[in-house]
Amino acid sequence: MRVQQCVRGLNNSQRIRVIVDGVGFYTTVQGAMLICTNKHRIAVDYALHQIAKEKKTITGFGSNINGVDVQVDLMD
Repeated sequence: MRVQQCVRGLNNSQRIRVIVDGVGFYTTVQGAMLICTNKHRIAVDYALHQIAKEKKTITGFGSNINGVDVQVDLMD
């Protein structure tokens, strides 16, 4: 069964590295939507949308979003 694209412009199977409030892990775009706390998931989702918007020029994004330090990088 086909799953809808989580972030337009990125494949659900795209591997990413996520660092949220000092805790880092490797996952996929689809797996990032399963982060258990809502504020952390929203921060990662925002970062993924920023990467998708400027995918030709950037491969990562880091910022403080609503008090959550987040960094997301695309992996090859």
